[in-house]
Amino acid sequence: MAKVDPWDIDPKETEKKRKEYTGGSKGIPCPKRNLIGDKTCKVCDQMKLWWDKPAGSPERETYQKKKVSFSFFMNVVFEHDKTKSVILEVGKNAGDVIISSIQDSVKNWRAIAHPKAGKGLITCIKKFKKDGNNSYDVYVKTDRPDWDVPDDVIANLPSLEREDIIRMIDNDELTDSNYMKISSLKMDETLPFRICPHWDEERRSTPPLEFLARHWWTTEDEITGKAAITAISDSIEPESKSAFNEKSEAPSGNKESNKKLEPQQMKCFGDKTFFSVDDDDCKECVNFDPCKTEIKKQMKQ
Repeated sequence: MAKVDPWDIDPKETEKKRKEYTGGSKGIPCPKRNLIGDKTCKVCDQMKLWWDKPAGSPERETYQKKKVSFSFFMNVVFEHDKTKSVILEVGKNAGDVIISSIQDSVKNWRAIAHPKAGKGLITCIKKFKKDGNNSYDVYVKTDRPDWDVPDDVIANLPSLEREDIIRMIDNDELTDSNYMKISSLKMDETLPFRICPHWDEERRSTPPLEFLARHWWTTEDEITGKAAITAISDSIEPESKSAFNEKSEAPSGNKESNKKLEPQQMKCFGDKTFFSVDDDDCKECVNFDPCKTEIKKQMKQ
């Protein structure tokens, strides 16, 4: 085993540091929609008051950023590697399609998690553009799979109870080897897979996927009520400062409009790991253009 130079910086420690300043990208679980703790969420309470505000208003823009969003998690197996399961995260619409199609007597996807050859279904998700946004088509193949999901895979499925999903996210247990987010698909790419049965042997008749409700662009203190929830444009400083606390030159024009246009730097700003020109969250971000410019600068260096 090669001797480690004590002066070398450990890549694992470097990754830990990177995650410290990009931690906001994980989102914060909503206690109300996830039925956690006292089930109280001050952000949800405030968003109820802002959802119908006029389009373009600070309150409406804040609602679009801070409202609760849902993801679904399921254990799946890919044909190219049947020896292990992977946790697949999909959006609310894709999860809705799977659940409603199991209920639909015409579609009849009740065998979607059947592990045996010729009995189960092959699920497919295709990424495509619709009205300028990323969309996902969920369907099952007409032909049945000719292979079993291995018994040892089924016996070792990780629990996807909401508490376990939160723990895995908090502890950075979801890695490239055991997890995939459907948004990582390339445009017009289709992903085929087998959905595994429910991880709890006694609940095999239960849909084998679980949702997680999260808030983005917010803080724990806002959720608990320790901090006031202000409209996003109201929280932008009218003047930015350099590293030497010198006031930067303000653009000419109306002061109020300049205040709204000034970008609000988030923890993920300029980090190419979290940026994608096709990602809906990125496209809606007030930092989209300056963040894209910053990443291009880094790539040229």
